Amino acid sequence: MVKGCSYCSLCVCIIAGCVAPRHKGSLCSAHKKRLAKVPLAVRLTRAARRWLLSLIPCDVTDFVRRFSRLRQNVPLLIVSALLKERDAVTGMLGRLPDLNNVTAAQLQAALASAKASAKPRRLTNKQAAQRGLKRTASAVAATHSDASAVAATHSDEYEVTSQLAKCTCPWPCTVIKDAASFKLCVARVKLLDEAISAACPAWGQDTKAYVHSFLRWKLIIGELCSTPVLQRCMDWSDVSLEDLKIGSLDQDEYLDSFPATWTAEDVSLFSFHRKDWAMFLPLFACLFGEVVQKTQADPDALVRLVESEAFGEAAKAHHERYGIGAHPYTLVKGFGAPESWPLAKP
Repeated sequence: MVKGCSYCSLCVCIIAGCVAPRHKGSLCSAHKKRLAKVPLAVRLTRAARRWLLSLIPCDVTDFVRRFSRLRQNVPLLIVSALLKERDAVTGMLGRLPDLNNVTAAQLQAALASAKASAKPRRLTNKQAAQRGLKRTASAVAATHSDASAVAATHSDEYEVTSQLAKCTCPWPCTVIKDAASFKLCVARVKLLDEAISAACPAWGQDTKAYVHSFLRWKLIIGELCSTPVLQRCMDWSDVSLEDLKIGSLDQDEYLDSFPATWTAEDVSLFSFHRKDWAMFLPLFACLFGEVVQKTQADPDALVRLVESEAFGEAAKAHHERYGIGAHPYTLVKGFGAPESWPLAKP
């Protein structure tokens, strides 16, 4: 090759924006080396990028749909963000006559209804679900001006602390239109979480950082997805990797596998072949991380499976039949032993 010449589209790395030549594969040498260094969960996420719209967890899609309606009601916003059981959230909202004017007593009754309607068969762990309800109730109570009226009247698994300071926490964010407003939203959501933590010991003393980052991530995603497409002027190349880490759900530190000089756009293009999905990488990597933990199979065979048309068809069929995304491990398990797995077409 002559330096400075134009390559045909068939000879260039498939990562958008990269004009480096490729040889024996779809990636240039630099991106091929990067792919070899990232965790297997990230490789699987990248391999399944064409099917990911059918794999988004239903609690995320449901929350995004209702975000604009609940945006100014922080207690309900937090409830619907933290509860993952679809029927529980639906039952709770159905028992609230006026979503714009909810008292602590009404919320208490609605949360009790949520507990009653939750179906453990749809959850990975019943006790974890109950603990989630407990944390949710405590955190939401802290956002009410009459929070002290909330009493611990339920079982230990669903205890709502009565020693809560009075606190009002309005939704602090503005519409995300560009990188600057994105960074501002990330900072304000962090302050909101800290304000709730200060008002509610049960929430603030939770030693699992995951529940806090999960709440922050969902609030940011809700705000981001609620912005009309025509109003967005988002340039993800202006969002650094550090900014992305602060706002994303990355407890397993998948983003640390990328160079510090990369931007959110670089991460998204590498992982999804689109510019605007970097915030979703830790979510999907976490899901595929469970596949890695529970599946004793050759890593390359796993990659070929999730990249195959058969895996994509299975994901789409599950979504069409049940209206929710399947967990990747459920799909992998459905293909049986590794020796029977279909191969991705070259």
